[in-house]
Amino acid sequence: GALGMEERPREDCLWSFVRLLDVDPVALRDTRAWAEPRARLVAPSFLVEYAACRTPSVSLPASTWARIRLGEPVPVSGKTNDEAPPVRPRVQKGPVAGGRFNAASQRDLLEEVMRILRPKEPSDKTTPKPRSNRCRADIEALGKSSSPPLSPALYYLVCWAVDLLQVSENYKDLHRKPAALRPISVYRYLRPIAEALIENAAGEDICRMPALDLEELYRDTVEEKTSVGERIYAADRLDAFHRFLRWTFAAPPVDFSEIAGNRPGSEHNVDANLVSYRDFRNLLSVLDDRSTGEERSREISALIAILGFRCGLRRSEALHIRLGDVLGQADPALIVRSSSYATTKSAASNRIIPLGSLMPDSDLERLRLWVQRRVGEDKGRDPKHFLFCPPTRPEVPLSAGVVFNPITRALHQVTGDKTLSFHHLRHSFVTLLLFRLLQPNDPSPSPARGAQSWHLIADAPLTRADPAALLGQKTGRRIPYAVSTLAGHAEPAITMLSYMHLNDLALAMALSTPAAQPHLSHKAIETLTRIVRKRIGNLQQDSGRRKGQPWLIAPRLGRVRNRYRNKLNLVEPLDPMTAK
Repeated sequence: GALGMEERPREDCLWSFVRLLDVDPVALRDTRAWAEPRARLVAPSFLVEYAACRTPSVSLPASTWARIRLGEPVPVSGKTNDEAPPVRPRVQKGPVAGGRFNAASQRDLLEEVMRILRPKEPSDKTTPKPRSNRCRADIEALGKSSSPPLSPALYYLVCWAVDLLQVSENYKDLHRKPAALRPISVYRYLRPIAEALIENAAGEDICRMPALDLEELYRDTVEEKTSVGERIYAADRLDAFHRFLRWTFAAPPVDFSEIAGNRPGSEHNVDANLVSYRDFRNLLSVLDDRSTGEERSREISALIAILGFRCGLRRSEALHIRLGDVLGQADPALIVRSSSYATTKSAASNRIIPLGSLMPDSDLERLRLWVQRRVGEDKGRDPKHFLFCPPTRPEVPLSAGVVFNPITRALHQVTGDKTLSFHHLRHSFVTLLLFRLLQPNDPSPSPARGAQSWHLIADAPLTRADPAALLGQKTGRRIPYAVSTLAGHAEPAITMLSYMHLNDLALAMALSTPAAQPHLSHKAIETLTRIVRKRIGNLQQDSGRRKGQPWLIAPRLGRVRNRYRNKLNLVEPLDPMTAK
């Protein structure tokens, strides 16, 4: 199924190849029928579901594979938006960002806006429903007189609600109806995106964020939704909201093809990319360069990059870690939870991350030294103070731009890929952890595991505790569930679709192990390898191995592949070691 054998010529070629193995099935469909249960005996069930095209997952692009194989930067230009930016004679002045905004007070203000748009149903049904003009005036008054002040994200949402409640002369540019919307319609526009957007923005001015960071913010907002319909609707509302921001506040362009929700075929819209272990070491070298920036800022950016790559933290989660969230000495752990400044995306996002199992000793010691430094700065350990903060204001989190802009620039420098952002460190955490949990503990490469896997596994850090201890078993259905829990996803389907990008390689390696190989007759081995039967027996007797193992078959399959190359339209793999 994963090979796409629907076309008749490909099916004929595969059938001919199967006959070379001394197998004569009635039809290729029967071959698939017995191949799937056999694969379940040697490979994890979720990989078999992927092979049967029942569980979608997005693989890495060719440019990323080339970078991993070569170990050098591969230039990839940044995303472009074909849509011409809108031109407006006068751009409205936005809010002042960087202030101190309490998450609870912002939620209360948002709920007040929602009550204006949709008040509780009166007992008397003859009472008229609120009109657009009255709601617009009430929301404008709330925005001007609110105490505490509105955060930038809430301010922009309020401005959007006011615009939707009035007649629009620029409705074509904003892709909306010219007439004023009813208050209940505006309520339905805001409800799926407002709360998550305010929490993820964390007081930052979203119209002044870089395009990649704003796209990541929108993607996080959509991923919070658990159902397909909710993701689609939230993505559509964010698209409409961003058009308003571009027209009114000159916000940067965002490619919404990457934020399409889990609609059918949406696997083609997933931004699949990866930062390898080698890339990450180079990233830390750039961030630690003493010629760039202040020492404290460099250390904070490096530690947050470590937490993103080793633990899969989101932007807002990394910014709002408190001293009381880092627990333990012998077996340290990090608690990801809501605070007065930011709340987690969903109940699944509240989690405990075992730092000792996921981080190598060098990174763990670096984090411990920083915690000790922060305790010394505060002259004691106040659990409510932030782990990453200005030196004289431990109760205030750092601005997102100060932390993430250096990380983004360093990622572009070490990889050459201008599409990478901090969010891809989270993708790398999920992909590499899942991939490692499927492999033997020995990280040394072997012919059966393939050369491409070596770049991903051999460079993996040797942690104090094997990640498999997180699961209690090596393979099975618990792997995607455990990794999904560590990533803070609501369900494993989100993990497999949007974050796991090595299912194809993991499946190939699982089916290439000696235990997964069929027991072939001497005639089949002779047909495939051109080794005479007497020689086959001598080889098996000398090595003491069973017949049909990959050490005998795989090195001699080049002739078979060349025979069917033209019919199957095969493409040479990126790694030359796999093409031999």
